[in-house]
Amino acid sequence: MPTCTGCNNSYPALSISAQCGRCTRGQGKSSTKRRTIENSPQRLGCGTVFTNLPSSICGRCTANGVTHEETLEKSSHLDASTTATALIEGADIHHSYATAQHLEKQPKNPGLQKAENYKTLKQLAHNEISFTLKIYIITI
Repeated sequence: MPTCTGCNNSYPALSISAQCGRCTRGQGKSSTKRRTIENSPQRLGCGTVFTNLPSSICGRCTANGVTHEETLEKSSHLDASTTATALIEGADIHHSYATAQHLEKQPKNPGLQKAENYKTLKQLAHNEISFTLKIYIITI
């Protein structure tokens, strides 16, 4: 299994004599940015690091046949309490990031705003016409 030349962790889908995402992205960064990168979730198949990580194995690794069982080799020497602590810490990081993403909703783009306004205006016009038709039918 290929090993990162920076941290010596093994990643099944890492290129030979390459560095993982944490080691690559951490080079030349300040200590606070490096800490942020180290706390970011890392893919276990190829070692890439993303802040919004939906799975521990990316689509490319899955397509190349990397399985979860192959990625567990690097943590097989850990005992249950260490693994549980790591899982809880990972869940806390993910929870805080997900909460921050939820609270900082991105504004809608102008095209989407225009489409929603059009839909609302169309519904109002339809309601106005149906109301006018009801009044017209009643008066006839």
